[in-house]
Order: sequence, then structure tokens, then C-alpha cells
Amino acid sequence: MPENPPSQASLLLVVFLGGVSTMSVEMLASRLIAPFFGTSLLVWSLLLFSILAALSVGYLRGGRRADRDPRPQPLARSLLIASVLLSIGPFLCRDWMLVSGSAGSIPLQGTGLFLTVLFICFPVALLGGIGPFVIRLMAQDPLHLGQGSGKILGLSTMGSILGTYLPALVGIPFLGTLRSFLALAFLVGLASAIATPPGGRRPALFLGMALPLVLFLVLKPGLFHLTPITTASEPLLQSTLGVDLAFLKRTQQNVFEGESVYNTIQVRRVPTQDSNHPLYYRNMLVLNEGYAVHSIQVPKEAWCFPLVGSVWDYMGVLPALSAPPGQELDVAIVGLAGGTVAREILELFRGIYPKINVSGAEIDPVIVDVARKYFDLPPEVKAFAEDGRTFLRKAKGQYDLIVTDAYRQPYIPFHLTTLEYFTLVRSRLKPHGMCSINVGATSPEADIVAKIRSTMQSVFDEVKILEVPRATPLFTNFLILGGCAPGVIKSPLDPRNAVAKKLRESFPRLPINDVFTVWHRGLTAAPKLDRSLVLTDDRAPVEFITDAMILRTIPKLNISEIQR
Repeated sequence: MPENPPSQASLLLVVFLGGVSTMSVEMLASRLIAPFFGTSLLVWSLLLFSILAALSVGYLRGGRRADRDPRPQPLARSLLIASVLLSIGPFLCRDWMLVSGSAGSIPLQGTGLFLTVLFICFPVALLGGIGPFVIRLMAQDPLHLGQGSGKILGLSTMGSILGTYLPALVGIPFLGTLRSFLALAFLVGLASAIATPPGGRRPALFLGMALPLVLFLVLKPGLFHLTPITTASEPLLQSTLGVDLAFLKRTQQNVFEGESVYNTIQVRRVPTQDSNHPLYYRNMLVLNEGYAVHSIQVPKEAWCFPLVGSVWDYMGVLPALSAPPGQELDVAIVGLAGGTVAREILELFRGIYPKINVSGAEIDPVIVDVARKYFDLPPEVKAFAEDGRTFLRKAKGQYDLIVTDAYRQPYIPFHLTTLEYFTLVRSRLKPHGMCSINVGATSPEADIVAKIRSTMQSVFDEVKILEVPRATPLFTNFLILGGCAPGVIKSPLDPRNAVAKKLRESFPRLPINDVFTVWHRGLTAAPKLDRSLVLTDDRAPVEFITDAMILRTIPKLNISEIQR
């Protein structure tokens, strides 16, 4: 042993920093991967499996190496290497994922994800060796070995607890993912310096602490290696509004990119040239992996305003299907996002209902701010930054229409699909109210459609389904409607539907009639209820059902088609 080894307190501090770093790497790795591959259960499972496997390797390797050379220097060198890898790894990984994520080849994309996860595993394995090494170094007092081991495990776990919250509450909101990795690399470099005996700390200080510090200071926050976006809305834009997609792809640009506790957020500003109409710009809200557009905004000077040429147009006219009586329209939206549906309802029905009250739940407060700044979310829309069920539980009064359009790609949050959820929805609807939910699937017979439909049938007196015109050959949106009384859901082309008739007359230049025709021809009654398919809070395997649907479809399509 060296003459002046690190003190026991120093070694325990190294253990604590190792616990912080290990859990922080796991949390930050999910954020690094999300913009390219999403946060599905399959991606999370791969990440967790890889982290745990790397820790197992680190425990075994650390224990063997500690027995061969029970000095602190090998531990310090391992931490120094881990610090360097954490400093440069995220930059390399983003390049790999950018190239592979832009490809249409699923094997190439899988390779990019695999290489990224593998690279992350190297520093995790090195961090996993801290515990066995420190136990071996503290084994000089065998009478207190159990107590010492307990301290090591306890401090490591306490560090992991802190490492769970630091990225979520401090790193990601204030530093961003890349700078958080650099701050983490600095901590690991500090641990390397602490573990090095006095007199030998210069390499650890310069490499393990100076490298991430310099990169941290020179890295500019904001836009960095933006992901090319291909959206499922494009076929609808081209067929419905005549958008010049080649022109669109050449000139689209990001006007905002940021991170919140919930999402990586991008706003794309896209110049759009419609057939026989002047050029205008539309904003598109893109989250995480970028395979889906969550909101579209068109300016008031656009010929199609407020329609956007996508699935939201079919939601925006929903009040015309239920035709609520009276002079006031009350609407709630679960999954407000950029407020496309809220804006369409306000603009379309302003001349029919003198008073329109629209409230929306959007769990991510940063998205609410983005909606106000980039998507012209009207000031009269009351936006609540909270979970949809919490929003409905706290809601006062009742609504004519409740729209559910919540996604964390590729899943609908399971608790917004269950018997308990739709029971809550019905309790917040007026006696002749109506609700809708947007479901992405491959066909009307898909399990996810059948289960949500059956769940709604067990709550509502009337359930109908619309298959929105397909944006891709294999995936599309299904709008499932539930009415609180028989006959609530009406055809917008029914001559007795005065609200729909007035809407068509109010906007003669818009393709309102085309949207109504799709509703009239495509709206079908749900088949007989199958209670075995009903989803509950206790059992709602939405993620499994969605994953199975995607896996069955993968051999038939390019990745650009796995979109909302």
C-alpha cells in the first residue's frame, strides 16, 4: 500500500459520487436517445438492460482487479477513463444517432441505437467497479468489514437517490442534456482526483476535471445537431391543400429547440406553397424523436386558416357533430399541445356561439409557453399545466365536448384509456355531451382500437368511429366518439343539423364541406360490446398492445411511416 493512501472518508466520498454518477448517466442517457429513437417501453427496456448488464460487468471486473492490485491507483485510473468517456461520448453518440436516425433502413437505425447504448455502457461499467474496489481497500480492518460494507452500500444508494433528482430538477431544465453530461464528467473526474494518492493527482485534475470544464464553457446552449424531420402530415398536406413538399423540405428551419422535464421540444417553421395560393409559413411542434408532429399553426393570412390540412381539422369541427343547443359552448381538451384544436374551434364557431369557453390540459409547462409564443394560442384559452385526469377531477362545471388527444409517442398514456378515465369524462359532460379520443393504429380491427372502443362502450350510450384519411399506407388516426345519450352524435350533412349548416355558410372558401363529407361517409357505429376487451386502471397494457402492432408492421414499411 502507498505511504499516504486516501483516507477512509475520501474513499466513502468517492463511493457517494459514484452512486450519483451511475444513476445520472441512466437518466441522461434516456434524454440523449429520446430525440432520435423515442421513449417507448422497448427503448427504455433496452437502456435499463444495458445499464444493469454494464454494472454487473463492472462489479465482477472491479472485484477481480482489486484483489490483484489492492491500491487506489487502478480505481483512480478507471474513474479518469470514465470521465473522459462521459466528456466526449455524448457528442459522438449524437452524430451516430443523427446519421442512423435519418436513414430509412431499420437495421441501420437499430445499429445506431445499439452503438450508442454500448458506448454509454463503458463508463457505467467503470463506475460499477467503485464499490468492490473500496470494500477491498477498507478490508484492512476485518473486524469492522461488515460495518464498512454497509456504509459503502448505503452511501452508494444515497448517491443514486440524488442522481435520480439532479438531472430532472437541475441538469435538464437549466443546463440541457449535453452540459449535464459534462457536469457529470467533472464529478467523476473529481472522484478520480480524490481516489488518487497525494502527489499523483495531476493527470486526474487536468483530464478528468479540466476537459469537461472547458467543453462546458465553450459549448453554446441551444440548437445543436438538429434532427431532420419527416412527418406523417405530409401526404394530407399534399392531397388536401396541395402543398409543394419538395419546396417545403428544402426550406424548413428550426425556430426553437429546448428541453423540459418531460420532452425535447422543437418548433419547425415551414414555408408552404399551396396550389394557386400565395406562400405562407406554418409552425410545426415536434417532440422527442421527431417522428410525429403534435401541432400545426397557420397564420391568419393563409387561405386555409384556421384549417391545417391534418387530423386536427376533423377534431376542430366536432361541435358541429353534437350541435350543442344554446348560446354557449364549453370545451375541454386533454392533450392541448400547441393548441391547434382549441384555435380551430374558437375561430370556426365564434360566429355561431356568442360565448365559447375552451380549457386544456398540457402536462408540460414549457409546451404551454411555446404554444403562446409560436402557435398563437388564443389568450382566452385556459391552459393548465397538469395531467389530464387531474385536470378533469379539479374541473368545475360541465362541458359540451371533451377531446382527448394525448400522446407520448408512440403511446397514449394508459391512464387516459381506461374505464375509470372515461367514467370521469362522462361525469364532466353535460347530459347531451360528447367526447372523442384520437387513436393511432393500422386498421379498425387493431387491438388498441378495439379495446378503447369497448371501454368507451361500457360507459357511453352511443359510440361511433371515424377512420381519418390515411397519411401513410399502413398507419392512420381513428377518432372514437362517445355520446351521453342516443342520437347525440349527428352527421354534419344532416339537413336538420343547423350548426353544421351555419358553419358551412360562414366559411364558403374553406374545404369545410370536404371534412364534413369524410365524417358523413366514414362515421360508423361501434360493433357489439365485448366486455373482455375493457381496459381498467389495474390492467391496461397499452404499451404492449402498441409495441405488438408496430412489430407486426415493421417488415412492411420504412421507419418514416411509424408516425402519428
